[in-house]
Amino acid sequence: YPDIHFNLSHSGNAIALLFSQKPCGIDIENLKKRHSEEKLVKRFFHKDEVDRYFEETSKKVRTDYFFRIWTLKEAYLKAIGTGIRSQLSDLCFYSRENKNGIWNLNQEDSFKWIFHSEIIDDLGLCISSAQNKEVSEIPKIQFVDYVDIEKKILRFYT
Repeated sequence: YPDIHFNLSHSGNAIALLFSQKPCGIDIENLKKRHSEEKLVKRFFHKDEVDRYFEETSKKVRTDYFFRIWTLKEAYLKAIGTGIRSQLSDLCFYSRENKNGIWNLNQEDSFKWIFHSEIIDDLGLCISSAQNKEVSEIPKIQFVDYVDIEKKILRFYT
């Protein structure tokens, strides 16, 4: 089935799955995870992303920005199949004006991709995706209880 592509990610008890007809990547992170944000930003973010991060005075806005950029980078690298081996600091994501959740990338082939990132405050999650633009739609986020998935899987195999 050459036209079936998928990617998955997990963080804590949350799982994100993305199915597509073209290459795709997804990443999910728990916002409550404690990282050494500033160290990671300085080491793995593009200079413009570093500047944007440190311009922010609100801790929440900084944290949200950190997770958006981090998950966008991971989703993109998974979609193109390189994983985190690439130079993360070469990638620079920037938000498109008046396009909530849609991001652009400074790479040559970025015109081929749709990048989307969302903060889901009530669940404390950040989820980002990279999807081939030929699909031309932003993935729909649907929340499913783990128990429901488990029941469906068990029903399939019994």
